[in-house]
Amino acid sequence: MLHFKYGEVAISGVYFGEPLHTFSFILNIFLYFSFYCYFLSTYTLLLCIFTLFLHIASLVHIFSYLV
Repeated sequence: MLHFKYGEVAISGVYFGEPLHTFSFILNIFLYFSFYCYFLSTYTLLLCIFTLFLHIASLVHIFSYLV
């Protein structure tokens, strides 16, 4: 999940002290709300799966800059 602490961002338990790209930041917000979408309506299941893949892609994008 997305957490803020003193200007730093932790995503899915991985802690980053550097500013994240805006694109990855927006994708993680979508992922956060997709969990609620899953419980609200079965029609949003495809949206949740889609945002999950986007979240994985954003993490790969972030790790490519850290390596």
